[in-house]
Amino acid sequence: MGRLLSGSAPLRGRAALELVVPPLDHRLAAEFWGAADPVTAVQLNAIVGGTPAYRREFARDDTPSGPDDFEDLYRSPAQV
Repeated sequence: MGRLLSGSAPLRGRAALELVVPPLDHRLAAEFWGAADPVTAVQLNAIVGGTPAYRREFARDDTPSGPDDFEDLYRSPAQV
C-alpha cells in the first residue's frame, strides 16, 4: 500500500492525508478487546496481531468472552 503514494507512483502527491495506524501492543490490545483473561488476550493477539480495525470492521464487535469461545481448529482426524 505504501508504494501507491511513493516515488513516481501515479497517486504520488494526490493523497490529502496519509494516516498510519500502528498495531497495538499486547497490553493495549487486551484492553481494547476487553480481554481480562490472559489466555484470551494471548489468543486474540496471536490472531489479530493488535490491529484495532478488526474488532469493528471484520469481527463486527463479536468479541470472545473467554478462551473457550474460540473454535478448536487443531482437532485430529480421529476427533472429527
